[in-house]
Amino acid sequence: TNLPPYLTSAQLDGAGRGVYMETYGCQMNVADTEVVRSVLQGAGYSHAASLSGADVVLLNTCAIRENAEAKIWARLRAIRAERRKEAAGWRARGGLRPTRTVVGLLGCMGERLKGKLLEEDQ
Repeated sequence: TNLPPYLTSAQLDGAGRGVYMETYGCQMNVADTEVVRSVLQGAGYSHAASLSGADVVLLNTCAIRENAEAKIWARLRAIRAERRKEAAGWRARGGLRPTRTVVGLLGCMGERLKGKLLEEDQ
């Protein structure tokens, strides 16, 4: 299998890593979230009930509704802040967080703003 340059075969094997998902916008996104959850479960990922228990965080977005983009940007900043706070706690206790959290954006906002999102992450 030829993988895109940003994926490794290890990333495709969930190996029990927890996935936390949030869905924003239309009913179609709710259905899409269930499809993604099922595919990930089939690949060995498990459901994380909260952000703090997640190795992967996925936001399924819709940018059609009023203020949708602002809401997602605010949520991404909050996730980043929470993960940094958790990492600081791990370091204070003499250790490191076991894995680096992967945050992904699905849906129309993710597709439309992928270049800007990658720039913001740097």
